[in-house]
Amino acid sequence: MPAFGDTLSEPETLAILEYLKSTWGEQERAFQWQDSSQDR
Repeated sequence: MPAFGDTLSEPETLAILEYLKSTWGEQERAFQWQDSSQDR
């Protein structure tokens, strides 16, 4: 998949990611939250 650095702004990219995550079930969101928390 080609990079979108010159096509989408950071806010647009974040909006797309938020939309995709909104379609996840509760279990997937909890797993991602836990996994992301370990990276911080």
